[in-house]
Amino acid sequence: MSLLIVDPINSGCWHSYFNRTFIEAFSNCENVSNVHVLLEKSQYNESVIKCFVDSSKVWTAEYIKSNIRGGVGGSLTIVRALYSSFRLINASEINTLVILASDNLLVPAFMFFMKKLNKNINIIVVLHNNLGGVEASLLKKSIWRMALKNSHGILLAQYLGDRARKYLGKNVHVVDHPTYENVISSNTLNVKTTPYKYDFLILGRHSESFGDNDFTVGFLSTCSRLMKKDVNIAIGSNSGNLGSYNGINISQYSFPIGADEYTTLLEQAKYIILPPEAGLRLTASGVHLDAITASVPVIAPSLGVFYENVPVSCRKLLYEGCNLKDALRFALELEDSGYRDLKADIKLSAKKFNLTETSLKLNLLLTSIKG
Repeated sequence: MSLLIVDPINSGCWHSYFNRTFIEAFSNCENVSNVHVLLEKSQYNESVIKCFVDSSKVWTAEYIKSNIRGGVGGSLTIVRALYSSFRLINASEINTLVILASDNLLVPAFMFFMKKLNKNINIIVVLHNNLGGVEASLLKKSIWRMALKNSHGILLAQYLGDRARKYLGKNVHVVDHPTYENVISSNTLNVKTTPYKYDFLILGRHSESFGDNDFTVGFLSTCSRLMKKDVNIAIGSNSGNLGSYNGINISQYSFPIGADEYTTLLEQAKYIILPPEAGLRLTASGVHLDAITASVPVIAPSLGVFYENVPVSCRKLLYEGCNLKDALRFALELEDSGYRDLKADIKLSAKKFNLTETSLKLNLLLTSIKG
């Protein structure tokens, strides 16, 4: 099969690890003879992308000549992506289009137009955005159901499979979200215990959930009460006002964050904290996959992908509702040997999310489409 892999939505570093990983996973599929890649210019030039697409595994790599974002600009980017995709498909005899971004409305429109322009093209879309927005809207459910009637969707969390098929149709398949072992520094994968610069790390957009609210107050006040030493916390500059607590040292990193600094933070963190809202999102968690890749335990809601994917030994770090007390007590009182065991269990569990397993599952899907 000849594939064109396109992300008509994201730019720069946004989803660059994700896109690189899926480009590589599809490239490794037995049924794939060649791969063509089409990305927005600033994403194409991200080193994590460029170093792979410039390799021999990818036949052609081009970019969408647009760097306009949002509103009308976003629509123009879609139109340019549509034109570039159609041109590449006709010029290179591509028979399968893989879409790596699943924006709720723009991507179905992209799929409809591609089918109109080339009725024989196979279309696969990776549904990695929050499906909650689709599930809550009759209009969006109808649009996506129509888009997937003659195309295929890939979900990245097992627990969502049956639920999503009820309103998206039978052409929805489940492939576990792969880890980013192929792009995150190998140093991050070492199972070490000390020293750590930060006891707790809040990554990326999750920092926005921390501020003047009951969850944040409960988190910081519990750390202050349970501590046997100063507690060091790293959080993004996009967080709210965190106040001041005895023995709590808070460091802010700039948001948005570059790939190198992101990896460094992972290396420096003992635990990653995820807010209650993360458990309500109907999607795989990119931050959780980063944590699995780096063997960093997460303190997260006892819901969805977190309960599904953490080793049994790490479930004491999951919390119900907004009550972090038991999870934090377990984390702060755990001895080095116990913590080392947790990291080893996470590293062992990561094997089912590795790139080879992902390629095998994608190859089965491609075989069914080809057949």
